[in-house]
Amino acid sequence: MVERREAELVPLAGIRSTIANRMQASFQTAPHIALTVEVDLSQLESTRGRLNEFAARLNRSKISITALLVRLTAWALQRHPYLNASLVDQTIYQWREINLGVATAIPGGLIVPVIRNASQKTVAEINDQLKDLSERARTNKLDFRGG
Repeated sequence: MVERREAELVPLAGIRSTIANRMQASFQTAPHIALTVEVDLSQLESTRGRLNEFAARLNRSKISITALLVRLTAWALQRHPYLNASLVDQTIYQWREINLGVATAIPGGLIVPVIRNASQKTVAEINDQLKDLSERARTNKLDFRGG
């Protein structure tokens, strides 16, 4: 039932249609887990500091915490394949590829570019790809045909 109050009607098209369809498909096909924990990241920050010292010597970009978390998540999913799986009818699909979406703020909301084959990439490669995807997301230059 549609509420009886004034509204601006916006057609669902383009990027918003793609996002809506993919979010709905994800909601319908992926299990949803909510977990809240407090984590001491001092060791991760220390590791990041050492990596950034090394990156500076090589004249490379600083490594972000997000890049480290993506790599660690990919590592964990490799070791626990049922977490990187989908249930379709009565069959479990354990996906060979580990593709991780990273929410990125853009004007008007969020978009979730995907790091494909994250388990096959180094932290530096993930870091560079995150920077590239984030920049393309903010400038509306992402390609949505990739699936």
